[in-house]
Amino acid sequence: MNPIDTIDRIVYQRYMINTMSPDEVLAMFNPQIISVSNRDLSDQEYPALESLERRSIRNDQIYLLYNAVAIYVYVGRYTDPYFILEIFKVEDISQINKDISEDEIFANVNESQYLTALYGIIGQIRFQRQPFSELVPIIEGDVEAEQLLQGMCINDELANQRFRHDFSKFQQMV
Repeated sequence: MNPIDTIDRIVYQRYMINTMSPDEVLAMFNPQIISVSNRDLSDQEYPALESLERRSIRNDQIYLLYNAVAIYVYVGRYTDPYFILEIFKVEDISQINKDISEDEIFANVNESQYLTALYGIIGQIRFQRQPFSELVPIIEGDVEAEQLLQGMCINDELANQRFRHDFSKFQQMV
Protein backbone atom coordinates (compact mmCIF):
# COMPACT_ATOMS: atom_id res chain seq x y z
CA MET A 1 0.00 0.00 0.00
CA ASN A 2 1.44 3.35 -0.95
CA PRO A 3 1.52 6.35 1.44
CA ILE A 4 -1.26 8.19 -0.42
CA ASP A 5 -3.66 5.25 0.05
CA THR A 6 -2.74 5.14 3.74
CA ILE A 7 -3.45 8.85 4.17
CA ASP A 8 -6.71 8.51 2.24
CA ARG A 9 -7.78 5.66 4.54
CA ILE A 10 -6.91 7.67 7.68
CA VAL A 11 -8.82 10.72 6.40
CA TYR A 12 -11.80 8.53 5.50
CA GLN A 13 -11.81 6.86 8.92
CA ARG A 14 -11.66 10.21 10.69
CA TYR A 15 -14.53 11.46 8.56
CA MET A 16 -16.54 8.33 9.39
CA ILE A 17 -15.86 8.70 13.11
CA ASN A 18 -17.04 12.30 13.03
CA THR A 19 -20.36 11.19 11.57
CA MET A 20 -20.91 8.28 14.00
CA SER A 21 -22.55 8.15 17.37
CA PRO A 22 -20.45 6.88 20.31
CA ASP A 23 -22.24 3.52 20.08
CA GLU A 24 -21.27 3.19 16.43
CA VAL A 25 -17.64 4.12 17.17
CA LEU A 26 -17.44 1.33 19.77
CA ALA A 27 -17.27 -1.21 16.96
CA MET A 28 -13.90 0.22 15.93
CA PHE A 29 -12.53 -0.80 19.33
CA ASN A 30 -14.35 -4.12 19.30
CA PRO A 31 -14.00 -5.70 15.85
CA GLN A 32 -15.69 -8.98 15.05
CA ILE A 33 -14.38 -11.92 13.07
CA ILE A 34 -16.67 -14.81 12.19
CA SER A 35 -16.06 -17.85 10.01
CA VAL A 36 -18.59 -18.40 7.25
CA SER A 37 -16.94 -21.56 5.91
CA ASN A 38 -19.82 -23.88 6.63
CA ARG A 39 -21.88 -25.32 3.80
CA ASP A 40 -24.80 -25.62 6.23
CA LEU A 41 -24.56 -21.97 7.28
CA SER A 42 -27.79 -20.58 8.69
CA ASP A 43 -28.85 -17.02 9.33
CA GLN A 44 -31.06 -18.32 12.15
CA GLU A 45 -28.01 -18.87 14.34
CA TYR A 46 -25.25 -16.24 14.36
CA PRO A 47 -21.83 -17.91 13.91
CA ALA A 48 -19.49 -17.95 16.89
CA LEU A 49 -17.02 -15.09 17.14
CA GLU A 50 -13.42 -16.00 16.43
CA SER A 51 -10.56 -15.10 18.73
CA LEU A 52 -9.06 -11.76 17.71
CA GLU A 53 -5.60 -13.28 17.24
CA ARG A 54 -3.85 -13.89 13.92
CA ARG A 55 -2.95 -17.48 14.76
CA SER A 56 -6.64 -18.39 15.05
CA ILE A 57 -7.38 -17.34 11.46
CA ARG A 58 -7.00 -20.38 9.22
CA ASN A 59 -5.93 -20.18 5.58
CA ASP A 60 -8.59 -22.68 4.48
CA GLN A 61 -11.56 -20.61 5.64
CA ILE A 62 -13.61 -17.57 4.65
CA TYR A 63 -14.29 -14.99 7.34
CA LEU A 64 -16.40 -11.88 7.75
CA LEU A 65 -14.34 -9.19 9.46
CA TYR A 66 -16.15 -6.12 10.75
CA ASN A 67 -14.74 -2.93 12.26
CA ALA A 68 -17.44 -0.25 11.73
CA VAL A 69 -15.81 0.98 8.53
CA ALA A 70 -16.62 -2.01 6.34
CA ILE A 71 -17.50 -5.67 6.34
CA TYR A 72 -14.58 -7.51 4.80
CA VAL A 73 -14.87 -10.95 3.21
CA TYR A 74 -11.46 -12.44 4.02
CA VAL A 75 -10.66 -15.37 1.72
CA GLY A 76 -7.97 -17.78 2.92
CA ARG A 77 -5.46 -18.99 0.36
CA TYR A 78 -6.66 -22.62 0.53
CA THR A 79 -10.40 -22.01 0.84
CA ASP A 80 -12.72 -24.70 -0.48
CA PRO A 81 -13.55 -23.82 -4.12
CA TYR A 82 -17.25 -24.31 -3.30
CA PHE A 83 -17.28 -21.05 -1.29
CA ILE A 84 -15.30 -19.14 -3.92
CA LEU A 85 -17.77 -20.24 -6.61
CA GLU A 86 -20.82 -19.45 -4.46
CA ILE A 87 -19.66 -15.98 -3.43
CA PHE A 88 -17.46 -14.74 -6.26
CA LYS A 89 -18.80 -16.80 -9.20
CA VAL A 90 -15.29 -17.99 -10.17
CA GLU A 91 -13.55 -21.32 -9.67
CA ASP A 92 -10.16 -20.23 -8.35
CA ILE A 93 -8.93 -17.69 -5.80
CA SER A 94 -6.65 -16.11 -8.43
CA GLN A 95 -9.73 -15.22 -10.51
CA ILE A 96 -11.54 -13.28 -7.75
CA ASN A 97 -12.51 -9.78 -8.81
CA LYS A 98 -11.91 -7.60 -5.73
CA ASP A 99 -14.17 -4.95 -7.26
CA ILE A 100 -17.19 -7.26 -7.43
CA SER A 101 -20.33 -5.50 -6.26
CA GLU A 102 -22.62 -6.74 -3.56
CA ASP A 103 -25.38 -6.98 -6.17
CA GLU A 104 -23.22 -9.33 -8.23
CA ILE A 105 -22.36 -11.47 -5.20
CA PHE A 106 -26.00 -11.89 -4.20
CA ALA A 107 -27.53 -11.95 -7.70
CA ASN A 108 -28.73 -15.54 -7.23
CA VAL A 109 -29.38 -15.33 -3.48
CA ASN A 110 -32.77 -17.07 -3.83
CA GLU A 111 -31.18 -20.08 -5.54
CA SER A 112 -28.51 -20.76 -2.92
CA GLN A 113 -29.13 -21.69 0.70
CA TYR A 114 -25.54 -20.66 1.53
CA LEU A 115 -25.86 -17.21 -0.06
CA THR A 116 -29.25 -16.68 1.60
CA ALA A 117 -27.70 -17.40 5.00
CA LEU A 118 -24.64 -15.22 4.28
CA TYR A 119 -26.89 -12.36 3.17
CA GLY A 120 -28.92 -12.70 6.38
CA ILE A 121 -25.80 -12.66 8.57
CA ILE A 122 -24.46 -9.56 6.84
CA GLY A 123 -27.88 -7.96 7.37
CA GLN A 124 -27.67 -8.79 11.09
CA ILE A 125 -24.23 -7.17 11.32
CA ARG A 126 -25.55 -4.05 9.65
CA PHE A 127 -28.64 -3.95 11.86
CA GLN A 128 -26.63 -4.36 15.07
CA ARG A 129 -23.72 -2.13 14.20
CA GLN A 130 -23.46 0.23 11.22
CA PRO A 131 -26.09 -0.01 8.47
CA PHE A 132 -23.99 1.63 5.76
CA SER A 133 -20.94 -0.64 5.90
CA GLU A 134 -19.77 -1.69 2.46
CA LEU A 135 -18.86 -5.29 1.64
CA VAL A 136 -15.19 -5.55 0.61
CA PRO A 137 -13.48 -8.76 -0.57
CA ILE A 138 -9.87 -9.21 0.59
CA ILE A 139 -7.56 -12.14 -0.12
CA GLU A 140 -4.96 -13.69 2.16
CA GLY A 141 -1.46 -12.77 1.09
CA ASP A 142 -2.32 -9.30 -0.22
CA VAL A 143 -0.51 -6.61 1.75
CA GLU A 144 -3.71 -4.65 2.33
CA ALA A 145 -5.58 -7.76 3.48
CA GLU A 146 -2.86 -8.66 5.96
CA GLN A 147 -2.79 -5.10 7.35
CA LEU A 148 -6.56 -5.09 7.79
CA LEU A 149 -6.52 -8.50 9.45
CA GLN A 150 -3.69 -7.47 11.74
CA GLY A 151 -5.65 -4.35 12.70
CA MET A 152 -8.59 -6.57 13.68
CA CYS A 153 -6.50 -8.91 15.81
CA ILE A 154 -6.49 -6.61 18.82
CA ASN A 155 -5.90 -9.42 21.33
CA ASP A 156 -2.80 -10.58 19.50
CA GLU A 157 0.41 -10.01 21.44
CA LEU A 158 2.31 -10.22 18.16
CA ALA A 159 0.26 -7.46 16.51
CA ASN A 160 1.90 -4.24 15.51
CA GLN A 161 1.51 -1.77 18.36
CA ARG A 162 0.10 0.95 16.11
CA PHE A 163 -3.05 -1.14 15.75
CA ARG A 164 -3.57 -1.58 19.49
CA HIS A 165 -6.35 0.64 20.82
CA ASP A 166 -6.84 1.61 24.43
CA PHE A 167 -10.58 1.29 24.89
CA SER A 168 -10.45 2.84 28.39
CA LYS A 169 -9.12 6.11 26.93
CA PHE A 170 -12.03 6.18 24.51
CA GLN A 171 -14.56 5.63 27.31
CA GLN A 172 -13.05 8.51 29.29
CA MET A 173 -13.61 10.82 26.33
CA VAL A 174 -17.26 9.83 25.84
